[in-house]
Amino acid sequence: MKKLLFIATIVSFLFCLSSTAQVDCSNTNINNVPGKWVWDKRGGGDYAPSTSQWQICEPIKKEVLRIMPQPFNGLHATISIAFSNNAAIANNSTSPKSYDCYLKLKKFECLKQYNKLQPEGETGCWAYFNFNRIPEKPGALHFGYYENESSLYVGDFYTEKDAAGNRILYISDFGRPAQKMGYYFAAKDRLPLRKISWKELALSYKTFTEKEISSKLIYAKEGLSKNEKELTTTQYADTKEYLTKLIADRKLEIKKMEEEKAALQNWYNTILQHKKINDPALVKQTRLQEKEITNLINSNDNTSTYPVWIDDISFYNPAIPKEQPQCIYFWLRRQDSELPKKIFMDLMYANFNMDILCRMVGEPVKKPGGINTIAVR
Repeated sequence: MKKLLFIATIVSFLFCLSSTAQVDCSNTNINNVPGKWVWDKRGGGDYAPSTSQWQICEPIKKEVLRIMPQPFNGLHATISIAFSNNAAIANNSTSPKSYDCYLKLKKFECLKQYNKLQPEGETGCWAYFNFNRIPEKPGALHFGYYENESSLYVGDFYTEKDAAGNRILYISDFGRPAQKMGYYFAAKDRLPLRKISWKELALSYKTFTEKEISSKLIYAKEGLSKNEKELTTTQYADTKEYLTKLIADRKLEIKKMEEEKAALQNWYNTILQHKKINDPALVKQTRLQEKEITNLINSNDNTSTYPVWIDDISFYNPAIPKEQPQCIYFWLRRQDSELPKKIFMDLMYANFNMDILCRMVGEPVKKPGGINTIAVR
């Protein structure tokens, strides 16, 4: 019995030794390390994905497996889902959920000081499938929001079709004219965004600025009330002198802010009467005040201007389950300097059938019975 126990112990020791054996980095070609697929069902978002969300992403997973049943040597590939439980449009109860399926591609690396083989820690090589939103947007206006705190974006969104009829999304703004972003799929022939009018822009500015002034007014009035009470209770002459001056300054500050608030309302009332108030807003910068907005709406020169956009809740059908994709934004970020990643991305471009994304959102397929591949970059 003791002999059998001794043998079992030796076998166990040898097994553990072999499973933790180190590699010799000087003689290891990381491009020849056997590839590995990882199906990360835990997800990379704020909430663990549900079974139904994984079922929605299943067509993408199957297509990737069709292309590459076994990962290439040197490639550590993870497909997962990032589900944050966030709405596509913030603070809107009718908005669908917004989440991503993604493919994360890493190469292997060998830590020479430890002779340890592992996937790299960070990677710049991804494939993203964003559901019910377009995450890539131009810069937001500095006064920020309109309608349920949806951000306002300055730039231009438009799509062009490739030879197969797939819609490619382009974005233009002050820093990147006509930049190709990715592919867009939806049953509707438009984006989940809309341009806003001068009227909406003026209201957004007024609402934002008015809140800022009101917040400062509340603080100043609370301070004034506190200082006035302190003045009646203090017995020290120097403190009375200090508080008297402070109270006078606060009253002037409050008067100035009340005048600013009244002037803002007068500006808003005036601009609402402008003949172009219902035209699309066109701006030259992301930081605007009353003067800039007035000059822009009065100008007939639209050179170097861009429209202002907002997420459009009317795009979405509220009768459709919130987790179901109504639009998909698909884009890839390549890292061709590393061979295993380049080989996989070349394979994706040549073989990934984008008609599966069409089917997921109810858009007509482009090549029935064929493979609708990605256009050459």
